[in-house]
Amino acid sequence: LVFGDHSWVWRMASIVSGFGCLVMLYAITKLLTNSSRVAFFAALLFGLDCVSFTQARIAMLNSTMYFLMLLSIWFLMKHVVTREWRRADAFFWSGVCFGFAVGTRLIGLSVVVMLFVFYWKLWTENKKKGALIEDTVYFLMITPLIIYESTYLIIPFIRGFDWSTIWKLQVSMTKYHLLLKQGHTYGSEWWSWPLMTRPIWYYYHPDQVNGVNMM
Repeated sequence: LVFGDHSWVWRMASIVSGFGCLVMLYAITKLLTNSSRVAFFAALLFGLDCVSFTQARIAMLNSTMYFLMLLSIWFLMKHVVTREWRRADAFFWSGVCFGFAVGTRLIGLSVVVMLFVFYWKLWTENKKKGALIEDTVYFLMITPLIIYESTYLIIPFIRGFDWSTIWKLQVSMTKYHLLLKQGHTYGSEWWSWPLMTRPIWYYYHPDQVNGVNMM
């Protein structure tokens, strides 16, 4: 509504998220290493990997999900690593970003692995387990769940859908991800991705020759 219906407007959110990933990678690495040089190098590697910014430019959801995942980690680190924030504040904002990351793409759940690494450090250092468990349940479990479900609240207001559709979608998506076995002819195994044996086809431009579309 503000900028008009143009391709660069559609891509704006993902592009901003792509740059946000650079900032967050720098910030996280700086907290871990206390070295601006190492943090810059980490952000530089991300910027030069080609895939991340390419996906951001073509408005894929990956960059937005990555940005939210990194934010979730950074917020948790603000208590676990630096103690700059109160635990409740760090847990709350980490949980909010975690919920939005999963709401953007289900694979955002994978950030749990990194969150657990920092959480385990906090667990081993904290003697008052009861209060820690309470904050964990409220801010790292219930809060992300509420945020995640809130991303579906528009659905009952779309013609032909109702509140039950939200639950049906969750069941359908879970079955799809757990039971999908069929591949596709243009796929490649994950272990081959760093080798670039089958690059991703990002550009396509049709040309007509005698009325026939040619690539």
